[in-house]
Amino acid sequence: MRRSCRSVRALALGTVLLAAACSVGPQAHPVVLGRPASTRPVVEQPLPTSTSVEVFFVRDGRLVPVVRRVAVGPGLTSCLAGLALPLSAKESSSGLRSALPTGVTSLHAQVNGSVATVTVPPGFDRLTVSDQILAVAQLVFTVTANTYLTRVAMAQHGHLLAMPDQSGQLVSHPLGRDDYASLAPR
Repeated sequence: MRRSCRSVRALALGTVLLAAACSVGPQAHPVVLGRPASTRPVVEQPLPTSTSVEVFFVRDGRLVPVVRRVAVGPGLTSCLAGLALPLSAKESSSGLRSALPTGVTSLHAQVNGSVATVTVPPGFDRLTVSDQILAVAQLVFTVTANTYLTRVAMAQHGHLLAMPDQSGQLVSHPLGRDDYASLAPR
């Protein structure tokens, strides 16, 4: 039994001495390690200048989705720009039209939570009720197709306005796709 205790002690002492011989001692000062030089050249990719957005126009009293290329912009700028662009000859000849007032070249909006508040474009008050319904539906479907937003409110001079839902009933709450389900694309 004594012999096995000595053997265990000798083995333990040998292990400690071996570990001590292989260890790195403390440094007097920190040493900064450099990164290895890269062998591949860094190629910077240019940021995209345009993006695709899905916008909605009107044909035969229903919304029709159209994909357009527009300049990249912050917030809702890109999707609203796609809706404000004039229709191409090909789009017009296929029966598409916009219910937004004639001459609208830009649309503006602010975001609060999951709601976009779109500034009513000039001439909106001169549209027929049926075109107001279609114009708001165009805005609702376009905004909700391209963002995380689920509702759209309309404002003029900073005041929220009541807008017609699909039945023509004026409502004062933010509107979503469900408010225009009968106009949705087939």
